[in-house]
Amino acid sequence: MYDVYDDNNNIKSRLRVLGKKQVDLIKPIRAKGFKIDPSRLSQALQGHYDSPAYRKIVETAYDIVAMWERQREELA
Repeated sequence: MYDVYDDNNNIKSRLRVLGKKQVDLIKPIRAKGFKIDPSRLSQALQGHYDSPAYRKIVETAYDIVAMWERQREELA
């Protein structure tokens, strides 16, 4: 398991490389059962709150971005 707040896995820079924005994460995170809005996602990704719920949101966001990165590599 990785540290969800580790700067080496900076989600914002990874999204930028993919041509996506944080808001693009909202729908797929909601599809996984989370009640989330842009403000809560931003707070979670910035590490403003360190609770199990926020950590799970960040882990889910990392998993989604990793999936997008794999898909991009497959298309290349």
